[in-house]
Amino acid sequence: MKIAIVGAGAIGGLLAGCLADAGEDVSLVARGAQLDALRANGLTVRWQGQPERNYRLPAVDDPAQLRPQDAI
Repeated sequence: MKIAIVGAGAIGGLLAGCLADAGEDVSLVARGAQLDALRANGLTVRWQGQPERNYRLPAVDDPAQLRPQDAI
């Protein structure tokens, strides 16, 4: 399933990481400094009691740049 997460902050980032771990095709929509950081460093998720994870997911500032999605 192709899923776009709009807003890759704390909640959106955690959701994106969980979906990516589940094997889903996840893309992120962000802007400004957050978008720059995602492109440069990927998405890092820290969750209590779990090892830190880093995800290299596609990140755009305009959802129209993504191919058709199954869920947003």
